[in-house]
Amino acid sequence: MKKLLMIVATIVVTFYAPNLASADTPISIDSATAFTEIYDPPTNVNYIFAVRYNLPQSIWYNHLEDITGCTTTTGTSTIKCTYPDTLNSTLLTIGIYDNSGTTYGSNYTEPLTVIGDTLTGLNVDDLPDGKTLQELSDDGSKICIDSLSTHVGIHCADIVISTQAVVDVEDTYKARMTKYLQDQIIDIELDTNLPTETLITNTGKVTGSGVYITRRVSPKLQQAIPELFAVGLLDIFGTPVPFSTPVLAGDLLSEANTGTYTSSIYLAGDQVAKQYFGMSGYLFWGFLFIMMSLITGSGMYLLSGSNFMGATIGFVTPLIAGVFLAPQILTQIAAGLFVLMIGLVIFISRKMPN
Repeated sequence: MKKLLMIVATIVVTFYAPNLASADTPISIDSATAFTEIYDPPTNVNYIFAVRYNLPQSIWYNHLEDITGCTTTTGTSTIKCTYPDTLNSTLLTIGIYDNSGTTYGSNYTEPLTVIGDTLTGLNVDDLPDGKTLQELSDDGSKICIDSLSTHVGIHCADIVISTQAVVDVEDTYKARMTKYLQDQIIDIELDTNLPTETLITNTGKVTGSGVYITRRVSPKLQQAIPELFAVGLLDIFGTPVPFSTPVLAGDLLSEANTGTYTSSIYLAGDQVAKQYFGMSGYLFWGFLFIMMSLITGSGMYLLSGSNFMGATIGFVTPLIAGVFLAPQILTQIAAGLFVLMIGLVIFISRKMPN
């Protein structure tokens, strides 16, 4: 009897496993919306295809590289994994396909590595076969999720060009993208039973947790549409943006290698400020130099015991650094330091004996 059971189990595993995968690994791709003119030229992302899809975590979590947190909530089948973006990259792809279900090639296909009810994006420079966005939409081209080894088939959605978002707002693709992301993220928050304002505030600003989703749509949206995000001067400590953007680091390195920003560290700092802190380059560099002034001035005072030396070093150091790092705001740096110097002189004069 035991041998018979072992034979039956072997037959099931060998011949039924692919069909089992097909039945037990559902995929839904709800929409594919096309945008252009999101980034100012020069850029290598002229078109963004934002895709809403769902790979149920309760079923797909077994295919993650890291299943931390993938535990079933008591009394329900709800599973919320800590790392839903670790799906094995050899399982699924997402790409642009023609109306017959054939891919346009590897330039328009990439691995899909995130499970759950979420968004992703295809960022491309040129459209396949020299088509326009309208032609791509009209000829039945689609965005498809395809399987490489899980035997779940191909699932597609027609490409729809984004339409005017708000009637009383200037119709730009950035405005369309803003409204699209707000609507979709609110919908995801509701559909996944997350607490209110987990992903987006009640004023329509994407939170630090929601940034994970927008970066999957396109990595640099915080630079292109900073007003969409809730991370700024007042929010920086409350809802910080996660430090997990290798794309930005790669871009900066590439730009440095090509000489694009070699002569302007300021512009690189401007990108970092917008991407990580949600603030302008002026504000970022201003904070940096003020902190530099306080640190160097305090350090010199502690070493020398001289108020004069502390004030001098604290004033001169950021000015010298500003000449090389951010000459664009040198005037503002000097003005800010002069204000601080006035306060310091008043403080010292009060401490001096009569």
